[in-house]
Amino acid sequence: ALQAAAEGGHLAVVERLLLEKAEVNAAAGEHNGRTALQAAAGGGHLAVFKRLQQAGA
Repeated sequence: ALQAAAEGGHLAVVERLLLEKAEVNAAAGEHNGRTALQAAAGGGHLAVFKRLQQAGA
C-alpha cells in the first residue's frame, strides 16, 4: 500500500500509512520490487520522497 501511495504522489495517504507503522523500506513484488522511496522518485513526487526520507527510507 505504501508503495502504491508513493507512486501516485498521495502524500496524505503516505502520512497515514506511516502513522500506522508501515514498513518504509519494504519492497513489494507488485511494484517491480521497488521501495516506496524508489516509487516516489520514479513518479517525480518530491514531497512524498522527502517525507519518506524523514521516516528513515
